Amino acid sequence: MKSCVSLRAWVALVTLLTALTLWSTRAAAMPSYARQTGLDCNSCHIGFDPVPQFTRTGRLFIMRGFHQPNSTAGKLREGGFDASGKDTPQYGGNYLALNWLDFFSARFVSDLAVGGSTPGTGKNLDVTSNAGARLSMFFTGPVTDWLGLWTEIGYLGNNALKATNSSTTAGQAPGVPTNLNTYAFDEYRLTASRMVGKDSFVAFSVGNEYPDAINEFVFPLYQVKPWAYGQGGVGKEYSTTAFSLLGFWNDSILTQYSAVTGDADNNWSNGHNNYVALAYDGIPGTGSRFRRESNDLWWVVESVWGSNVGSQVNPARTSLLCTKTCPPGISDTNLSFTNTIGYQWNTLGDLAAINGTGFETVNSSTAWRFSIHQAVADMGNHSWYQSLAIGGMHQSYVSGASSNEEKIGYTMTYFFNRTYGVGVYANRILHYDYTTPAGTEFAAYSPNIWGTELIWVPAMNINVTANYAPSITPVLVRSHYQGGGSNWSVLVDYGF
Repeated sequence: MKSCVSLRAWVALVTLLTALTLWSTRAAAMPSYARQTGLDCNSCHIGFDPVPQFTRTGRLFIMRGFHQPNSTAGKLREGGFDASGKDTPQYGGNYLALNWLDFFSARFVSDLAVGGSTPGTGKNLDVTSNAGARLSMFFTGPVTDWLGLWTEIGYLGNNALKATNSSTTAGQAPGVPTNLNTYAFDEYRLTASRMVGKDSFVAFSVGNEYPDAINEFVFPLYQVKPWAYGQGGVGKEYSTTAFSLLGFWNDSILTQYSAVTGDADNNWSNGHNNYVALAYDGIPGTGSRFRRESNDLWWVVESVWGSNVGSQVNPARTSLLCTKTCPPGISDTNLSFTNTIGYQWNTLGDLAAINGTGFETVNSSTAWRFSIHQAVADMGNHSWYQSLAIGGMHQSYVSGASSNEEKIGYTMTYFFNRTYGVGVYANRILHYDYTTPAGTEFAAYSPNIWGTELIWVPAMNINVTANYAPSITPVLVRSHYQGGGSNWSVLVDYGF
């Protein structure tokens, strides 16, 4: 009977998606960036699922603090259309942005269906639907000709508060999501920028994101990245602060230095982290061929080092709701929201069996990454974003233990006619070792990490996606590995 019900549910879902496909039409989106600049959404990014993948215009627009790049004339506005129906944008003069309707936008995500299977047992997880999975509200854009702001406040329907006792609705046990949600201030960045000659600018910013969010090399989401994920997206409850100085020189060279209070606090006295980036836009000797809207290629070297860093070998602790004494049966690790520290790197599933605690506190950490990014916009009917990255991290711990990991990965999102897309990623751990305080070294075991998604974009501001990925957690002892797990989802994501 259960399998029959599941089959009917899948038939209904496929029927719905088929009906949506037949109904689809191409339409123009009008989020805040389009209203501010007069450009359509496709000018700044290839796609936006699950996060934007930027064209050259979009990347420089953000680096300058949401000002049109390579312009000292002021605000770019739509000036109408020529005889062929093409846009004829025009530059205005100096301005002060006061019309809030130009700068407010929102993004809504609805999980049509989410499911998967449990590693080890292969048991199917409950299939769930969450019509109000997330609502993000943004007040973003230029404040003056030299100052710009990015903010996000989110309703976290995808990250429910958890029970603190066993007397909650429907008899939920401690630590189980209650389906009660809240709002969270997620991201903030204030940027001041100034042109230096015709093809260069400098910018300074203060915000609560990891600094690679400023130059947007934080994306694509699943690329190799051995440090904290920059833009929260799930209501990151830990508050941090970053100061960043960025320069873009001769229309091709990026330099950046940032100081960050840490992965999980605003305290400078207990250590801090440093971020540096050096990047080149284009291919030397080819002029602007690989440095334009239609074909943008970046070569990037980055490093993060410091002592206020989350551990790469164990999952991050969640936030603490009981600040003094927790109720019986409650620990400070099973409350509130899941934090994103270490999300982009691979924790060890059997660390507790080796060190007895399952946790390590970082004494010092050094991470690096070399990556290549290409954004191709509307080469005929074809658009794509791809990146190849290799990175590594070394950490020493207060206990005397240490760990090293190196990983290589590739990710690509391709669109036909900006409407039908497919995304793939594959990451391979080159080596991953953990050395105990006694000096015993373990080499971690892990299969290749991969995932895929199908994308349908009926309008520039709407995405319908179906995602699938195996659940893979590296282990220090191969016999501890639990395979067979997976995660899948079908969701609708749109901005307005």
